Amino acid sequence: MSMPVRPGISSAAWIAAARWESAKAFTRPAGAAVRITHAPAKGHRLRADKGINLPDSNLRLPALTGKDRDDLRFVAAHAVECGFERLAEVQEEILWICEAAHVPVIWATQVLETLAKEGMPSRAEITDAAMGHRAECVMLNKGRT
Repeated sequence: MSMPVRPGISSAAWIAAARWESAKAFTRPAGAAVRITHAPAKGHRLRADKGINLPDSNLRLPALTGKDRDDLRFVAAHAVECGFERLAEVQEEILWICEAAHVPVIWATQVLETLAKEGMPSRAEITDAAMGHRAECVMLNKGRT
């Protein structure tokens, strides 16, 4: 059963990909508090960028903002499908077009994922990292979680 999120109501919370499966979230007028009711025996450190899931709650938040919808229309109008034979060429062309149009580029390939997971990058990841130098932002993998 889903319940609204309102001040004073408590609900289940899953934090950090369910590392802590038992937690209670208590909403307050100025925010929320979470009480951990069950954690791994050895403990666990909560790091930045960990998600919080409120599975029994009915959060009335839009998944997409108005700007997200505008951006999505732009992306859909300029989407490219190609085979791997032309992938590098198309990536290069996208960088040129965006640079000419002063559109910021977020380089979001699997940049250095193998390096993060195995300690040694693949050749493709090295190339991706070099190409990412031309973007305004490079989205890196979080590595081990």
